[in-house]
Amino acid sequence: MTTKKIQSISKQKQDNLLNLCPKLTLPQAELLMGGLLGDANLQTASKTAGTWRARFLQGEKQKGYLFYKYEILRDFVGTEPKHSSNFEKKLPKNIGDFLTSGVIATWFMDDGSAKWKGHSNSVRFSTDCFTQEEISYLQRGLKDYGIDTTLQQKRKNQWTLATSEASKNVLKEVFSDKILPEFYYKVPWMD
Repeated sequence: MTTKKIQSISKQKQDNLLNLCPKLTLPQAELLMGGLLGDANLQTASKTAGTWRARFLQGEKQKGYLFYKYEILRDFVGTEPKHSSNFEKKLPKNIGDFLTSGVIATWFMDDGSAKWKGHSNSVRFSTDCFTQEEISYLQRGLKDYGIDTTLQQKRKNQWTLATSEASKNVLKEVFSDKILPEFYYKVPWMD
């Protein structure tokens, strides 16, 4: 897939994302959506009150990454980052409509890894907290870019999405200037 085609697909998905999150800039919306696919979650004290908060959960090793996110979302944050724990997520059927290259890169930085470093150009996206049906929505969104994936079972009811070797060049384009240097170790062709 050509750079121009990838940019065209991402532009349409950027428009979808900004329509969904009209009060956010594109980097903020991509960080939020990609984070929700990764280590972030939404919480509310009361669903009837209509107020929600986003929580971005990162390990100690990703402290710099957490503060990178904090800087992008600073206008919406009352306090500096803190530690926390478990949550449950649900994906909408149209999640693929919002998978911009920035969302995919953020999701990868949160929950991605090299499949077999030094032996494969395939990467994995951790999808442990999603059902097989929800993962199929993500697969369709990735397929829009020409990113082929297979579902690999890790444990009972826990799955990982692995990209095909043939998807390397598309992923290079999608990730091009979006992966932060501290995450190059996760990408087989960037380290």
